[in-house]
Amino acid sequence: MAAANALLRGRRLPEEIRQTPAYFKLGFGGQVTLFPGPYDYVSNPALRWSYNTFYPFVARSPMMSKVMNSVRGVG
Repeated sequence: MAAANALLRGRRLPEEIRQTPAYFKLGFGGQVTLFPGPYDYVSNPALRWSYNTFYPFVARSPMMSKVMNSVRGVG
């Protein structure tokens, strides 16, 4: 997404993007298209309230960062 945003704004691609598959794919040409990001909808009002209230705190917690990094295979 960062590569697409940089290209659409006419900016030079950052160095870290030049080492990614996205940069390789850019060599084939084509049209850059941005799609909407993910959207979470919980239909149950009580569960939706709980999700909207507590998820931001859980997502930013150091423990959750460690769990997500281990799932991704990062350090």
